[in-house]
Amino acid sequence: MSGKKVDRLIKVSFEPEAVEKETSIGPTVLEVAQRAKVDIYSPCGGQGLCGRCLVHVDGDFERLAPPPPHLDRELGYVLACKSRPTGDVTVTVPPGSRTDAAQILEESREGLVELSPIVRKVYMELSEPTVSDNLCDLMRIARHLGLGLAELRAPLPVLRGISETLRNADWKVTGTASLGPKPHRLIRLEPGDTSGRQYGVALDIGTTTVVGKLISLQDGSNITSAARENAQIPFGEDVIARINHANENEDGLEQLMLAVRGTIDEIIQELVDESGVDRDDIIAASIAGNTVMEHLYLGVSPSTIRLEPYVSTFCRLAGLKPMEVDMPIFPQTNILVMPSRAGFVGGDITADVLACGMHKRDEIALMIDVGTNGEVVLGNKEWLMACSCSAGPAFEGGEVLHGMRASRGAIERVHFVDGSPEYQIIGDAKPVGICGSGLIDLAAEMFFNEIIDRGGNIIADTDPRVTLFDTLFEDAYGKGYILADEEESGTGEPVFIMESEIKNLIRTKAAMYAACSVLVNQAGITFDDLDRIYISGGFGRYLDSRKSRMLGLLPDVEEWKYEFIGNGSLEGARLALLSNVARSESHAIFENMTYIELSVSAAFMDEFTSAMFIPHTDLERFPSVQEALQSKEADPPGPRGKVD
Repeated sequence: MSGKKVDRLIKVSFEPEAVEKETSIGPTVLEVAQRAKVDIYSPCGGQGLCGRCLVHVDGDFERLAPPPPHLDRELGYVLACKSRPTGDVTVTVPPGSRTDAAQILEESREGLVELSPIVRKVYMELSEPTVSDNLCDLMRIARHLGLGLAELRAPLPVLRGISETLRNADWKVTGTASLGPKPHRLIRLEPGDTSGRQYGVALDIGTTTVVGKLISLQDGSNITSAARENAQIPFGEDVIARINHANENEDGLEQLMLAVRGTIDEIIQELVDESGVDRDDIIAASIAGNTVMEHLYLGVSPSTIRLEPYVSTFCRLAGLKPMEVDMPIFPQTNILVMPSRAGFVGGDITADVLACGMHKRDEIALMIDVGTNGEVVLGNKEWLMACSCSAGPAFEGGEVLHGMRASRGAIERVHFVDGSPEYQIIGDAKPVGICGSGLIDLAAEMFFNEIIDRGGNIIADTDPRVTLFDTLFEDAYGKGYILADEEESGTGEPVFIMESEIKNLIRTKAAMYAACSVLVNQAGITFDDLDRIYISGGFGRYLDSRKSRMLGLLPDVEEWKYEFIGNGSLEGARLALLSNVARSESHAIFENMTYIELSVSAAFMDEFTSAMFIPHTDLERFPSVQEALQSKEADPPGPRGKVD
């Protein structure tokens, strides 16, 4: 007698959430957590590489692989992605392994535009037809809108209701019309005047964070904003990891598509809840994201983007409808997708350029979008050049044991006073880690205070009387620097940075600086010839430009030349949503931009190698840093630390 095999169920309890999930034996702790909607930070997508999904497991389980060597010091913790429950277990997720909501990024460049939204509501008081004025109903509406008699179309469901709506409303109606490229479309007809209820949503689909803004299409004002972590993060923190997930898993592309669409659903729900706006009154949307994010949102495979010659499936898109992507707004309206120039220079960069306005001016400007994928644009109204470099996740706190994104408990600012660190934390909390801006501050301050040398090596003090406030240590994994001890931290364990992590940060900053150098050199100019440098991106907004120059991340030019534009991607999407002029400019930016592929550039490798020191192998490129170091040598600050 044979029968169906029944898998034994086990219970996995997650603390401190007090969430329980029944599962069969087989899935990892991370996979069970994802099904139970318990957030565990796993930027490598569960590959066991990043070491960020540390948890404590009490009960029967097996390790599927040994932890990375640098995690052996974390006694009692295991990787959630490489641990499989074999019986009932209790999983404790420490604060440093959580994915707390990141800071909402408010742009700082919102301004007035000529209002001509991609879709708008128009109130009309039409004249009744007569024997002598016998235009059909649809053409009567077209005439009122100032359109030619053959320039307006209506979907069949709308067409069927026009006659009854007009006559029941005594010819006083509001038309929702798409008045962009011909043919123009009448997508809804309502009785009475509802023109005061017309809204649009602008979305920045970032690799880490998705941000949305609800905007009045009547006057262009901002109603409210919302942000969420991109729900794709468990499948990989960077775009390459997500491309791999889409390619290597049978339903990988669908998982990523549904994840980001779910994030957008949550954002729109929050916008609606906070504003009281009806979803059907959101009649337009615009989207900006890097090329991979735009592909994944649409469910289009991005596989060719990671293979030479790194081309995408599409770069421009027209006629996208909310119902095609399950966006919970008025289903028949238009979604504008910002055009992408290349596989790694996407619609977010087009939006950045639109937001900062460098494409309209005579002055030569450099626009830098600092993030996991660093993008740079150089030029003015006559020409634009762009490139992209894989900076890595260090700017988001990745590849650093105590690194984290800019969320509650993250150290975001570091300043040394008499050789001792002082720091600023996001939120009313004890420190649990260091985010990207804090890492840059810390590395720059450690260099200036002679704790590390130009190569990022921690300098051992030769004076046995001097201890660096008990902040330096050395173990089997190398040297480290403690920023917050176990009594100060929110985890009960010290927050520190290792020498190897500092060197990784130097590699990251070297890639960004090298990308800038290649564009400037190719244009036949120097950094001194730049009239303006725009810094865009969520991370870029929180940079300290002085310390970034000290580290060698940003070019060493006058402070007044720097302008931080905040979330330029969201601002560019907002402008395109509201203005036909901005939409035309976005396409002109796309057409006028020359893309430089750095992965095959010998010049980039030369510049990258030269930038692998603090601030650079050539100190002449960083005169302000050189001056600060010389001034320090002339007036030494005294011993670093306390003398026993």
